Amino acid sequence: MIWVEVKIDKLSSTRIEYTLKAKTNFKNRSIANNVDIFIPVPNDLQNATFKTANGTVSYMSDREDILWNIKQFEGQTEITMICTFSVPTVRIGISKCIIFF
Repeated sequence: MIWVEVKIDKLSSTRIEYTLKAKTNFKNRSIANNVDIFIPVPNDLQNATFKTANGTVSYMSDREDILWNIKQFEGQTEITMICTFSVPTVRIGISKCIIFF
């Protein structure tokens, strides 16, 4: 119902940027409420900054995830979130992306 695409860019030897695009695949008259998208990140994440026009983003250090919460996600729309952060050593990879609504 919701397609999430993650692009990971290595900005420098210790800076990483995640660009997430979430797109709904249901009718434009429908709305998904309280959508949670969990994105795994390195456990030594530092200086995280988040940019999005939709929802709120927070770092959950106990789960080693970023949580993107979208209160209302309308059908046939696409939204973007950008997360930039530092790590002591760069390891590119993503093992899971979990969506709840």
